[in-house]
Amino acid sequence: MNTINDVIKKYNLGIDPVAMKKDFEFLLPKIEEIGWWGAKGATHQFQIAIQARENSPDPYHECCGPQPNLNKNDDSNPLTEGSFNQVNDLFKGSEFERLISLFPIEITRTRILKLRNKSAYRLHRDMTYKFHIPIVTTPSNLFIFPEQQHRHIIHLPADGTVYFTDTSVCHTFMNGGITDRYHVVLSSTLDREILLDGFPEELDFTREHYPSLDKDGEWI
Repeated sequence: MNTINDVIKKYNLGIDPVAMKKDFEFLLPKIEEIGWWGAKGATHQFQIAIQARENSPDPYHECCGPQPNLNKNDDSNPLTEGSFNQVNDLFKGSEFERLISLFPIEITRTRILKLRNKSAYRLHRDMTYKFHIPIVTTPSNLFIFPEQQHRHIIHLPADGTVYFTDTSVCHTFMNGGITDRYHVVLSSTLDREILLDGFPEELDFTREHYPSLDKDGEWI
């Protein structure tokens, strides 16, 4: 079996998790006013775009949701992951614009993902690698890689850490808690071989990434 570092790597880029959560809580009423994107009939997963393409007719929703065509070289569909590289007005001057600037590579199609309590995504594979930055989470929020060669269950704390995730591997995410979970998710159009070249030294995973029922009150 491969190690967890084959599917998730963690880095410190200097993100302030307290300031980011404070900005999120300040912006949340406006986000709710604009409205979250949700798949037709969805009651558990929602998104809003931090970045949009120039002159987008729907800047807070256009790049949201599963869009496999963004990764096809097709002249009839000129949009790609890299098309969504402009910070939306709501997030300008916030910690969310700052965290994009902290990356040593160009980051595109940045979104906030909301997963309701007591719910999960379907098992799936993404078309590109992703970076996850938890904003609001609990130890009951778990990344799950079920395949035998990549079988891992891991929690990502909201401590300002940046997590590179190889979500081209089959996975899901479960919110087994009683509160909603919020993550920032960012994309890059670079190949994996060069994607992480400019990042600082990779950090180790610790006990907090593997919550256990042995500790009273840890799973909430």
